[in-house]
Parts: sequence; structure tokens; C-alpha cells
Amino acid sequence: MDAIAVNVFQGLTSLALEEFKLLWNAKHDAESMKNTILAVRATLLDAEARANNNHQVSFWLKRLKDVLYDADDLLDGLSTEALRRGIVTRNKVAKKVRIFFSKSNQVVYNFKMADKLRELRRRLDEIDNDKKQFHFIDHTPRPLPVLEERKQTYSFVQEDEIIGREKEKDVILSYLLDGDAESSVSIIPIVGFGGLGKTTLAQIVYNHVDVQKHFGLQRWVCVSDEFDVKQIAQKILEQKSSKEMEEVQQDLRRLIEGKKFLIVLDNVWNEDVEIWHKLKCLLTTGVEGSMIIVTTRSEKVGRMMGTYSPIILEGLDGETSWNLFCSMAFEGGREPNDKELLEISNEVVKKCGGVPLAIRAVGRLVYDKVLEGLRDLSYFKEL
Repeated sequence: MDAIAVNVFQGLTSLALEEFKLLWNAKHDAESMKNTILAVRATLLDAEARANNNHQVSFWLKRLKDVLYDADDLLDGLSTEALRRGIVTRNKVAKKVRIFFSKSNQVVYNFKMADKLRELRRRLDEIDNDKKQFHFIDHTPRPLPVLEERKQTYSFVQEDEIIGREKEKDVILSYLLDGDAESSVSIIPIVGFGGLGKTTLAQIVYNHVDVQKHFGLQRWVCVSDEFDVKQIAQKILEQKSSKEMEEVQQDLRRLIEGKKFLIVLDNVWNEDVEIWHKLKCLLTTGVEGSMIIVTTRSEKVGRMMGTYSPIILEGLDGETSWNLFCSMAFEGGREPNDKELLEISNEVVKKCGGVPLAIRAVGRLVYDKVLEGLRDLSYFKEL
């Protein structure tokens, strides 16, 4: 619960709200929500301890969880839209590409988001007020960690989803398929900021045919929330139960005993080395050559958890960025015979800074507009 509360707090602190210049005191709503979240975090430890024996407290926590997840979804949407607007409107040819975001649509969107934010603030205030009846004991919450990617991920991906990461893929495969690996379990960290393709790279190697044959057991675990050893163990076991930690760790050790396994821990934020070692100790009964791939935005996590040197992802080069954009924006990935459109597109791609997520987002937008019939530049010239 604390992890999602921190997610929302950081989302409210982001530049997304400034980017939209939300109306009707939306900035006030955001500040109010931040203060309320800080107050609620101080009571979470006591509330969660009492929830098992008190249905009213349990229901209060459920209401809090619901509003926090709704706020997280809203802020995710704001961040994505801010990224798209920023890419398009801050370049030298913004006037020509205003097709992507009409002024009227921006105003409507801003009002809708402001209304939703205000409703979330009202719900959060109501929940905060209701907690007074429980007389929770305040505890000093843990320092705000760096929480980044939020969405749940999964193991499947199509091979053509990865562009420009062949070198990194080959390095990871060489580690995974190393027949001379002597450690009971080795860890390969993939490090990079959001949108660079850490998860996609992990998906590609996880599904590689040689990897599938090499490991007797494979598990994909999207960590995302708080780094909880019991929850991660249960995900590896593919079980949801009310078992005590002692039973869970026994089940986990039995599962991996005598097997060469590959486990992906996607979206790791935890920077507490002690918690990491607790999990690692439970994963030492596998066959030599067992592997764990960790994806993270934190270089500290990469260094702390890694057996191998971290695979550091950087932005795509210009040629690869352009090829990716064309594959998303134009039919069959072929460049159109339109000099001005190509010039505009090149400027937009440069502003993406080699970030695959941004390139894909803008490319899809261009493709959608082409499908709407806006194939010539007359529409651009009228703006």
C-alpha cells in the first residue's frame, strides 16, 4: 500500500500538471492531495496491522487503495499525454505538426482532467477524515523511494518488437547460455530510464528458443510494487494463499531444488540490500547456472544485485530511431514520397531523443492521422 501511495505522491510532484496548466485551482487540488497522502502514510503501518481483526479498518484500507489506484491511473495518463505534447509542441516546426493536438481538444482534455483530479481529492479527503474514528498510531514513514514504472508487465513479446538492441541481446544470451557458469545463481541487471526498452529486451531473451531449452524452470515476476519477499516468492510459485512465510519459503525451495531456473524480476525499485539478500538466499538450491534477470531504472540497484556488470541501455542512434518511426508511422514502414512530410517527421524524431517508447507513441499518432485521410500537407499549411 505504501508503494502505491508514494507513486501517487511523486506523480503529483511531476511536471505533468504544470505542462497542462490545469484550470479551476487544479494546482491547489494537487497540493492538497500530496499533504493528505503524507498524513495517511504515517498511519498505514498501524492500520494494516489492525486490518486482520477489524472489518471496518479493512474496509477503510480498501477504500484508500481504490482511490490511490484511480489517482495513479489518472497521473499515468497525464504523464503520457504530457510526453506526447512535449515532443510535438517544443520543436521548431510545431506550427506544422499542430495536427496532432488541436487547441480545442487540449482545453476539453484539461477541464476533464481537472474535474477528475478534484473528485479524487474529495474522495481522499473523505477517507482521511474517516480515519479519525480509528485513532491510528502515527509512525514515521520510510523515506520516499524512487518509484518509476507502474504498469504490470508479462513475458510474451514478438521478436520484431525489439529494434536496435541486438548487441545487448547477444551479451545477455551469452551470459544465460554459459555452460561454464559455476554459481548456484547469477544475476544479470538491465538498467536504463523509462521507455528505453528494458522490459522488451528481457522479454526477447526470456522467450529465445535456446533459452527455453536451456532452463528447466522459467518464471516472470513483475515486481512494480513494494519489494516484498513473500509476495515475490508466491509469484514464482504461481500461488495465492494465506500461508505463513515459513511454508512459502519451503515451497519455493522445493520448487527450484535440482532445477536450472531463469527468473525475471521486472521493475525493481528496492535499494535495501538486506531485503534483496533475504530473497536471494531462498534461490540458492537450484542447479549451477541458474539465472535471474533484473530490470531497473536505478544503477544502484543494478550494482547491488548484479553478478554480471549491468547492461546499461542508452537512446537509439539516429538511423535506428528513424527506422523505428517509419515502421510505426508509414504503411509497410516505407518512407512516403513527400519531402515536406519527411522533413517534419525527421524533426519530430530528433526530439524523441532516441527513446523507443516516445518514438512509437508519435509514430502511431502519425499513422492514425494518415488513416484519417490526411495524406497531403494542405491540412498542415492551413494551421
